[in-house]
Amino acid sequence: MTEVTKQLSVFGRIGVSRTKRSASATIGNRSGTADENKKEAISGLGVSYAFTKNIEGTFEWKWLSNTKLSAPTIGVRVGF
Repeated sequence: MTEVTKQLSVFGRIGVSRTKRSASATIGNRSGTADENKKEAISGLGVSYAFTKNIEGTFEWKWLSNTKLSAPTIGVRVGF
């Protein structure tokens, strides 16, 4: 995490993710299913803002490499 100001920080993430995908279809009286488990690289960039000493708001964007999936997340961190 790199501090931009006393309250604002930027951070990055890199790691491995395990994903599970399932699909099913029914056409008339025929049906089928498919399952797939995968490990792939995950990366992300985000910012956090400290509202108080113990409470931070976060926004992060994450990418999964093989599925070409990306997702934003918003969160709150509470310290004790």
